[in-house]
Parts: sequence; structure tokens; C-alpha cells
Amino acid sequence: MPKFTSVYPVGDMNTENAPDSRFTSLFVQDVAAVLERHGYPPVVAGADYAALSMHLLRFCHLGR
Repeated sequence: MPKFTSVYPVGDMNTENAPDSRFTSLFVQDVAAVLERHGYPPVVAGADYAALSMHLLRFCHLGR
């Protein structure tokens, strides 16, 4: 059985010199749209959008 190595987090935000240009509001909106297509409620409230954004940022860059 092949062994896979984790690739996330992609970078440590504490040592990066510039923000990740891939992490945009459109990226968060795309993820929200995927959730909705899979039957989850739409992300419409600002607090829900902020929470989704925070969790994606943590997953992508902090590994938590």
C-alpha cells in the first residue's frame, strides 16, 4: 500500500513575506458554492462567511 505524505499546510503564515494570492474572496465563495451543491445551506450571513474563510485559512496555512 502506498504511503502518502501530507502537503497541508502549504506555508507558515508567520514566515511568509506576502499574502497568498490564491486565497481570495472568490476562493471562499467557490467553496461555499460547492457546499451548497452538496446539500448544505447557502452561506449568506457575514458571520458564516467569515467562519468559513477562517477555517479554510487555518487548514491551508496553519494545519489546524
